[in-house]
Amino acid sequence: MIIIVHGGAGKIPEEDLEDRKSVLTEAATQGLEKDDPLKAVEKAVRILENDPLFNAGYGGSLQLDGKARLDAAIMRSDLSAGGVINVEGIKNPITLANGVRRKTPHVLLQGEGALELARNLDLEMADETRSPKARKKWEDLMNDLSGLSYLEKLEKLAESKEGHDTVGAVALEGEVLAAGTSTGGVSTQMKGRVGDSPIIGSGLYCNEHGAVSTTGIGEAIIKVNLARELVYRIEGGLNVQEAAETAISRLDRSTGSRAGLIVLDSKGEVGTAYNTRDMQYVVKEDSGLA
Repeated sequence: MIIIVHGGAGKIPEEDLEDRKSVLTEAATQGLEKDDPLKAVEKAVRILENDPLFNAGYGGSLQLDGKARLDAAIMRSDLSAGGVINVEGIKNPITLANGVRRKTPHVLLQGEGALELARNLDLEMADETRSPKARKKWEDLMNDLSGLSYLEKLEKLAESKEGHDTVGAVALEGEVLAAGTSTGGVSTQMKGRVGDSPIIGSGLYCNEHGAVSTTGIGEAIIKVNLARELVYRIEGGLNVQEAAETAISRLDRSTGSRAGLIVLDSKGEVGTAYNTRDMQYVVKEDSGLA
C-alpha cells in the first residue's frame, strides 16, 4: 500500500505548519493500516475532517448565512464513485460520500436528500457548533460586509482569494487505486455555492491509470476539469510528475488561478504540483515514510 494525504493549498499560517504536518502524518499512518485503498482514503480524510486545523468537517468554513455546508467525494479505479454537496450536521462527509457510492444508484446527493441517507445509514451527526477558528473567520467577514447592499457584497467577495484548503488523499494497493476529497468550501462563499471537491473530474478522479485529488480555487479547477485532465496526460504517456506539473501550468495559463494536486499512477509513481505559496502533503508506504 502507498498513500498520499494533503491538507490543502494556499497560504498556511506559520504557527500551524508543524501541527498540521503532524496530523497529516497521523492520517497517512492510520490510512496505511487499512487493507484496501478506498478504506485507506476514507480513514485518512476522516482524521482531517475531525481536526479544526483543516477546512473540512469540524473545521469547515461557514457560508455567508453562518451555516457550515460541506462537500466530499470518493472514487475507486473501477469508476464507482459517490459524493455529497452542501450537507449540514454530518460529522464525516467523506463517509457519507462513500455511502452514496456503496448504497445508492447515484453518484451525487445534495442537501436534505444526502442527510436522509446519512440518518438511514446511522452515520454520526454533528451539532451546530463549528470550530472557533471557522466561526471567527465568519464573524470577521460579516464585519467587513456590514452595511453593504447585496450586489456590493458580491463585488467584495469576488475580490477575495481566501480559504481554498480542501483536504484529500489517494492510495494504491495492488491494481486498485482510490481518491477522496472533503471541504468546507471557501470562507467567502454564498449560500448554495458548490466548489470542485465533490465534482468527479475536477476535485478528484480515479481510474485504472491514476488517482488524483486537487485543491485550490474551485471555480478555476472546475473550468479546466483539472483532475481528469491530469489522468488524460498519464494515459497519453507522460510520467506522473511531468503530468502533474503540466496540468497545473495549464490551469495557470488558462485561468490565472491557483491550485495544487497529488497523484498516484498504477505503478505507484508519485506526483505533486502546486502554484500556491504552500501545500503540505505526506507520502507513506508499507516500508515507511517515502
